[in-house]
Amino acid sequence: MILLRSRPAQESALALLCGTSLALLLDRPWVAAATVVCFLLPDWGASLIHAWRFPEDLAVALDPLAPDPELLASAFRSAAAQATASGSPVTLGLRPLYISDGRAVPLMVTLDAKRKVRCWAGDRISTGFTAHDWLPRHPLPIRIGESPVSIRFSVDPDKRLTTHMLHSFTAAPVLAIHAGLCAALIPCSGPATLAAAAALLLRRACLRSGMDA
Repeated sequence: MILLRSRPAQESALALLCGTSLALLLDRPWVAAATVVCFLLPDWGASLIHAWRFPEDLAVALDPLAPDPELLASAFRSAAAQATASGSPVTLGLRPLYISDGRAVPLMVTLDAKRKVRCWAGDRISTGFTAHDWLPRHPLPIRIGESPVSIRFSVDPDKRLTTHMLHSFTAAPVLAIHAGLCAALIPCSGPATLAAAAALLLRRACLRSGMDA
C-alpha cells in the first residue's frame, strides 16, 4: 500500500511552481492558484472520507520538545481496555512526531525478548507492559513515520481483540478524486481542466519519485 505523507508546505510550493509555469504558458494568472487547489483538494477529501468512515475514539500526539513514549503506551492500554469493556470497536489515532528541523522521529511499538510490549519515541523507550488478549492477533512491530496511522481494536466473537491498521492517506482514493475533479471541470473551462490535469500528473510524479511513497 502506498501512503501519502503529510507535507503541505512542500507540496503547495511544488504545485505553485507547476501552476505558475502553466499560468505563464496559457497567459491565465489564476491557473497558478487553481493548480494548487486541485493538487491539495483530493488529499483533504480523502482525509475527510477516512475521518467519516473511521472516527477516532482516542488520539495521541507526543510533545516534540519532550516526547514521552509512556504516553504512547498508555494510549494502547486505554484503547484495548475500552474495547474489551464496551465490546465495540475502538479506533486509536497516532500522529507523526516532527521535531524543530522538520524531520519525523520514528515511533515504534515492539515486542522484547520477555514478550513485553515497549513503545519507542526516537531513542526513548517506555516501560514494558503485557498486551494479553490482543497481541496474538496483531503481530508487532508497529511503526509510525511521516504519515498518521489509526489502529482499530475490534472484539471478535470469542471475546478476544484483533487490531487492524487503518492508514489515513492512500494513493487509490486520492487519485480517484483527482480523476473525478478533472472530469468535472471538462465542461467548465479549458484552462481549469488543464490545471486539474497538471495536478493529477504532479501527484503521479510524486508517487513515482518516492516523495509520497
